[in-house]
Amino acid sequence: MKKLDFSERKAFTLKNVIAYKLTSNINNEDDFNNSIEKIETYIRRKGLRHVGPLIQYVKQSINENGEVVLMRKICYHLFME
Repeated sequence: MKKLDFSERKAFTLKNVIAYKLTSNINNEDDFNNSIEKIETYIRRKGLRHVGPLIQYVKQSINENGEVVLMRKICYHLFME
């Protein structure tokens, strides 16, 4: 059986993914839930379906004012026939 190697620097490439970047306050759950609903509505309207779980990506950085800025991306892997 083949082994799966894990590394901190390893990147996975996903194809057929719809991604949405949240630009508002990351702690606002209403914005998060509305964003999820928008993506799911778009997927249904286009006649697509998603495979697997919702993928979340959070990145932190420091802006020019010295404040911590959090950026959140949410992604769905789409099933394409």
